[in-house]
Amino acid sequence: MNRKAIIAVSVMVLVAAVCATAMAVAGSRRTGTVMTAPEEPILYDDEMPLETGIEVYMTDLRLSTHYYAAALGFDMPGRTVDVSCDHNYLFGKENVKDFVYTEKVRQLTVDGENYVMVRGQGEPTNDHYYLEYNETTLRMIIREDDRIVGYAMACFWDPKGPKNSSYFNDGMLVKAVLFDDHAKGRITEEEVNARLDALYNDYVIGEKLFDTQTENAMHHYGDVLEVVP
Repeated sequence: MNRKAIIAVSVMVLVAAVCATAMAVAGSRRTGTVMTAPEEPILYDDEMPLETGIEVYMTDLRLSTHYYAAALGFDMPGRTVDVSCDHNYLFGKENVKDFVYTEKVRQLTVDGENYVMVRGQGEPTNDHYYLEYNETTLRMIIREDDRIVGYAMACFWDPKGPKNSSYFNDGMLVKAVLFDDHAKGRITEEEVNARLDALYNDYVIGEKLFDTQTENAMHHYGDVLEVVP
């Protein structure tokens, strides 16, 4: 092989090595860097922020002898909340069948402090459960006297560990609002779902929420918080 050919081959090898290194660095940055959560989503003109009434729990949760990956607490007496999840992660012990403890939809009548418990599927031989998906989203429609008066969304993501972990590492109440007096009761379920769809598409997916870290992130396996129904 002549000198020019040797130089050409050497350059090609060097370029390939540089490209491979760049790709590896980019890949590590893509998977290793955690961004801070984006700014809060916008409010429509007829929406007012719900300052209290819904709380996110991001630690090991214990209710009787059962453990949970996360939870939402509700303190809005006199209202009902329709909660739906994109996975079968909403715990409902009364619905146990073949050790399937969870479902996608629950309705709460808030008569004090009520909770929606989030967990994965159990195994027939013991109380162990796993989360098949690393992210999940809960949508909530808030009603009062059969009128739609508000809505909310919460997300949980990034199990601390490999796939099929039993708890989430981060989560947040993405948005929680009540409608003003003019819109209260006039907003249809189709309109609420359209706003929830837009919120999910523009904020959760568009702003890459599942790649971020919030102040709720678990930096260690937290202390057990006992939640009494």
